[in-house]
Amino acid sequence: MQLTRAVRGAITLNGHPASAYFILALIAALLALADRRMIRNGGLSGRVRLARHLWRMCFAFFFAAGLFFLGQQRVMPSWLQGAWYLYVLGLAPLALIAFWLISVRVSSCFRARRLTHEPRRTCTPRQTEV
Repeated sequence: MQLTRAVRGAITLNGHPASAYFILALIAALLALADRRMIRNGGLSGRVRLARHLWRMCFAFFFAAGLFFLGQQRVMPSWLQGAWYLYVLGLAPLALIAFWLISVRVSSCFRARRLTHEPRRTCTPRQTEV
């Protein structure tokens, strides 16, 4: 009975509906399960490790930017409330996630290196002759 009232928003904590806390708890549980699976499988390396790090950091950045630019508009000056660029700033980290994940997946710079005595190659743009 209390759970259904909480999900519907009838129960609040510090003025926020309980469903928001359930959503955050669900996200945390899913990430904890993913961590457990990754640790059990022996960890990650190379591109996959970097992509995982980028996804997690950019998602946290998206969460913080969204809460600041979209969730705190009532404390901003009245001329700034509801402005279109606040939505752009709040959603921009999603574009960063897409850009960097595609860059990491496509580029050859982020491949796992073999443990040999080969000299390290650097990733530099190709020089074109004029």
